Amino acid sequence: MISKIFFSLTNNILMNNIFIRFGVDSILTSRFGIYKRIKINTSLSPQQMAGFSEKPTVQEAINKIHDQLETLVQQNLKEGDRILDIGCGPGAYLKKWEGKYDLTGIDINEEMVNAAKKYIPTATFLLDNFLNHDFDHKFKLIYSVSVLEFIPPSRLMAFFRKVHLLLEPDGKLLIQYPHALNFKDTLYPDLYYVEYSPRKIEHELRKNYQIITHEHCFDRRIIDLYDPKPYEPGIRTFKNGYLLIAEPTIKPNN
Repeated sequence: MISKIFFSLTNNILMNNIFIRFGVDSILTSRFGIYKRIKINTSLSPQQMAGFSEKPTVQEAINKIHDQLETLVQQNLKEGDRILDIGCGPGAYLKKWEGKYDLTGIDINEEMVNAAKKYIPTATFLLDNFLNHDFDHKFKLIYSVSVLEFIPPSRLMAFFRKVHLLLEPDGKLLIQYPHALNFKDTLYPDLYYVEYSPRKIEHELRKNYQIITHEHCFDRRIIDLYDPKPYEPGIRTFKNGYLLIAEPTIKPNN
């Protein structure tokens, strides 16, 4: 009961934007965000452990992301190149490249990381917050799937800057994220699950990246501020997702 009152008082548009203005959103989401405390059922498939059902409609959307990642790898990487999965969960996406590339995953959930280590024993898995971790090398491909919604708005620019610093000069970035489905979403009504506007994402990329692809994951529509025709309105489904593929324009510093 107390927690419900707390969230109703603090997690609303007015308070959220005050928190964002002063950078407090990062403290709140770090302290009260539920993802790192999620307990997983190891009898499930890695995809289900990561929170994605295997319903045909959801699976079709997930397959599209797998295909995009595989195309990026085939066209841009050579054997042994480094790949980083931000928010790797139990390793569902990294598994395909086991033994071919130098694989690293990072996640804040200890149970997810432990499951990933068992699933892909040859990969490196880090239990840490991506924004806080000190990496000692760069990557040819950096990607995250359904993770951006957990990056607080006051740290979004820092997130993309850090990715930029970690990319090889000819590296590639792929981000899948749940995008804004109505105008209210663009005002940050929920700090613990932020549905960013594609316009906002492009604003954050403008100085350091060239956008290769930025479109609806499922049907390739181009959306600006928010999606006027979402799938299954009122329900959070993986089909309502946006895809970003980009590369550095300003070369990262060594």
